[in-house]
Amino acid sequence: MPFCVNSSMAKTYTVFPDIIFEGSLPLTSEIETKLNDAITAEANSGSVEETNYGFCTNKFVPLNKPLQNLQQVVLNAFFAESRKHLSFLEATKTQLELVRPNIVSINPKSNIPSSFERNRYYSGCIWLQTTNKGSHLYLECPQGKTYSTPLGLMDYNHYINPAKYKYAFWPSHLNAGFTPNNSMAPCVIMQYTFTAAVPWDGRPPPKKK
Repeated sequence: MPFCVNSSMAKTYTVFPDIIFEGSLPLTSEIETKLNDAITAEANSGSVEETNYGFCTNKFVPLNKPLQNLQQVVLNAFFAESRKHLSFLEATKTQLELVRPNIVSINPKSNIPSSFERNRYYSGCIWLQTTNKGSHLYLECPQGKTYSTPLGLMDYNHYINPAKYKYAFWPSHLNAGFTPNNSMAPCVIMQYTFTAAVPWDGRPPPKKK
């Protein structure tokens, strides 16, 4: 009699998950008008750097007040979403901070190549001005999987469609970029990153054996 394996004996679980969060902010027309004015003000400020894809603001220069208010809303959204799936954040009283936000404007037919953020926990973006033909966010498969997984078995890129006031959060070790803007107008996006700090409880570190 051939040997059969009882599937109930198997244990299945996931390790090192890369969890992505997507959502949208329900903003009033009044807030939208204020944000559009704030974007125009930033575009005309001295902190703008012209790039080959459009322009971006200086990450080390604070954004204006309406955009700072949006930063707080985004931080609250990240904390609310992450606590549902990353329970250890609340258990360890981890302190989350949104840092170095900036505005990028992607001209029609232009794109932003992929990159990743060092010394950050999560990265994110929110589309402020776009259409469904605007720049999509794309995330690249971690390098180890890219070289070890046979072609055709799984996708090496993950795409997130643009929509006005849609946000996305992803682990900062993933390479992320924006596809060509196929609309007729600039695609304006706020980018940001999150740091995470676990408070020290006063106990000495464990001794090495």
